[in-house]
Amino acid sequence: MNAIKVCLLFVIFLTVSCSTRDPKTLAREYCACFKEGLNDPNRMNECAELAREHQELLPKDPEAAKIYGEEIIRCAVYDQNEKTR
Repeated sequence: MNAIKVCLLFVIFLTVSCSTRDPKTLAREYCACFKEGLNDPNRMNECAELAREHQELLPKDPEAAKIYGEEIIRCAVYDQNEKTR
């Protein structure tokens, strides 16, 4: 089981490393993880780790952090696309 978690985290890390550092893209990635893990505490722990990785990837720019937070609220709480705004 731990080997599966390590492999999954490695895949997530590679995905994040290869992806853009765009705050909206990172937030959508977190939202997808969050929605998949709502009933799975282990998956939610992986999502928390993903959020920590995203914090490290985001530039030290308050505007990027604001955009990241707004996008998480939009997709996780309101379940809306940017197009519906």
